Amino acid sequence: MLNTLRRITILGLLLATVSCGSSDLPTVTQVPSAAFSVDRQHNHELSSAKDLESFAATGAECGIDERDVATMVYLPKDGELGNGVIGCSVMRAPARVRDRQLHRQLWTISQALIPDQDEGRIERVILAQDRRSDTLAFVASLDNRGHAWEYGLNLDAVNLKNKDVFEELLSTIIHEYAHILSLNDTQVIYDPVQQLAYEDHTISDVVYETITIKAERNCLGQSGIYDGDACYMPGSHIFEFFMMFWDGYGDNVFAEAVAGEVFDQNPDDFVNDYAGSAPTEDFAETFAAWLMPELEAFEIKASTEEKFQFFNGRSELRNLRHQILSGLQAVRN
Repeated sequence: MLNTLRRITILGLLLATVSCGSSDLPTVTQVPSAAFSVDRQHNHELSSAKDLESFAATGAECGIDERDVATMVYLPKDGELGNGVIGCSVMRAPARVRDRQLHRQLWTISQALIPDQDEGRIERVILAQDRRSDTLAFVASLDNRGHAWEYGLNLDAVNLKNKDVFEELLSTIIHEYAHILSLNDTQVIYDPVQQLAYEDHTISDVVYETITIKAERNCLGQSGIYDGDACYMPGSHIFEFFMMFWDGYGDNVFAEAVAGEVFDQNPDDFVNDYAGSAPTEDFAETFAAWLMPELEAFEIKASTEEKFQFFNGRSELRNLRHQILSGLQAVRN
């Protein structure tokens, strides 16, 4: 089992790392951070290798020592990965970073598990070999709205011939998809003023806090739920999930969840400890468990069955489940 690997979700604004306890799954870590700002209208009109390299580099954190990280970055279009470019300046990129056949295999697997309606949201794919990190996968909003997304996998964690490792990869892809599903621009709202303020390093912390408070008030004025980053809109999957399963934990639930207190006080409410670290992670982990309940990493309890019933009660999610289960069968075969 890949106990030391992590899955990351980069969603929005507040730079804060969530600490996690151990579990049988690759730990799922949410690191909210400002998404990279890109002109989406011209994304697929990049005509020269130089333009593509410039765009690709914005998605690669190469570190101080460029030998630490190597990435191949793709801008998929019409279901195809395209050619891709090295995203970090390394003298000799590792073999896996240059293995385009492996990259296409991973993209084919990902396509099988990510329904077509949301696959088109993925506008940048980063396949990395990162020696600094135990991250297995991540997603991030590219446009500060939740419409376009970046999707990444750590090639160091990939082993398509080891059944247990492969199953972990499949559950991870489903988990990351659940974030795109529940946090896209049809489900939540990101405050544009707060987004711009985060990216403006001349703005003081005091001013930024004032802007964030205003963003929260705007969210509450729309009867939404504000998690410090996104405003869950009434009727959305994440809003209804929160109201049913998280509303009773108290007014300071987000901070207490990050600190691990929600899980510590209510361990029977979650499929594993990381699911208790945030409503978004609970949604994603339980969604993955709904699709792959046989994994040892998920502890199926009475509360889990209640959350499964929540998913079963929403026709859109039932339809997606059918598609993803078909994809699971195909890639396993």
